[in-house]
Amino acid sequence: AGLRVAMFLSSVRPEPRMATRAGRWVKSCFENKGYEVIVIDPKEVLLPMLDRPYHFYGASEERPAALEELKDKLAGVDGFVIVSAEYNHTIPPALTSLMGYFGNKIYAYKPSAIITYSVGPFGGARCAVALRPFLGELGCLPVSNILPISSISKVISEDGVASDESLQSRFEVIFAQLDWYVKALKAHRETAGTP
Repeated sequence: AGLRVAMFLSSVRPEPRMATRAGRWVKSCFENKGYEVIVIDPKEVLLPMLDRPYHFYGASEERPAALEELKDKLAGVDGFVIVSAEYNHTIPPALTSLMGYFGNKIYAYKPSAIITYSVGPFGGARCAVALRPFLGELGCLPVSNILPISSISKVISEDGVASDESLQSRFEVIFAQLDWYVKALKAHRETAGTP
């Protein structure tokens, strides 16, 4: 079977939103490398702001269908790609809420990559800094490179096409790291399991 990543978007703003263009571009980049990309969009996942995490339900309690569906999607991937805006110099609450529904049983021993964006010159870099410990505590350790996208409305079109050629070469760097870790950790999970 091919390799799969879950790509989390972070914004619930109305369309046309920058999350859509960033997500389209990132998804096409991974698909061009042979990956299957499962898009996890907080605007489309019908769950309230985090009120009851998955593991707070008892064995005999029925969980919301949207929560079970999301768990199944996340359990079946080999890594995570976080495509995030920067809200108030940090992680958007829709992203932390959505990812927070699950603990490290879902995320652990699978790597992650951080791709941030903004309409300004810093590309969401402060959000990327905040995402590192957040993802680490979930167990999906991020690779060392990040991909901040500055002035997104000028460098990626609404249909997800990049006009800035440097974006592709910068993507190649973060992809090479994530791809290595995805393959190494998947092989080790299959041969040795997880603690």
